[in-house]
Amino acid sequence: MSAERVASPPPGGGAALIVGINSGSSADGVDAVLAEIEMADDDQPRRPVFRDAISVPWPSDVSKLIWRAFAGDLGMVELSRLNYVIGAVFAQATTELLAKAGVNSHDVAVVGVDGQQLFLQQTNHTQIRHNREVG
Repeated sequence: MSAERVASPPPGGGAALIVGINSGSSADGVDAVLAEIEMADDDQPRRPVFRDAISVPWPSDVSKLIWRAFAGDLGMVELSRLNYVIGAVFAQATTELLAKAGVNSHDVAVVGVDGQQLFLQQTNHTQIRHNREVG
């Protein structure tokens, strides 16, 4: 996609469409939301306006891999492949959301993604903690 085809907030304020994607630690699927944002006269963002949303369950084969990753049963190659597969599911969820909302992908300014959490080491706060997300 060329830069001139990517939507951006109109000069002087105007609204821009954004997509947010999250899969979270529940591992039940992907949530995607479409919202509209714009800047106020004081250059601070106004409250986002909800436009539409969907929840897409993980395909069963992907769900199995995620649960194997939770258990620490994936090697580096499988984990790397899972990262790309999860990204593809995020892209599919975005495509489905935009189709549902009747929005062209070229009209979206940005897509924000919070990847699938696979590992979170919750230890004593005086120790180093570790978190791993993919997608």
